[in-house]
Amino acid sequence: MTDTYIDLFETQTYGKLACIEMRNRVLLYRRAHVPRTWVAQDVPRLLLKLAGMGLFVRPRLANLRAMLRGIAHGIAGRDGPMPG
Repeated sequence: MTDTYIDLFETQTYGKLACIEMRNRVLLYRRAHVPRTWVAQDVPRLLLKLAGMGLFVRPRLANLRAMLRGIAHGIAGRDGPMPG
């Protein structure tokens, strides 16, 4: 009988999706109608997700790079479809 091992952190690349999610979060933070209380509560969640994906979900570097690219695009105010 063979033991079956399920890797909860199996290799997945969130790439474009993670980039878009982070970009949209940062763009939402900049909108005037978004409550500052919500932004203050969501920034730690963003940082926690950034750390978690960068430390635990493979491929770590690709996920981290995509999320940082999304944050940079959000800070720069870029929206619309992601290039590439």
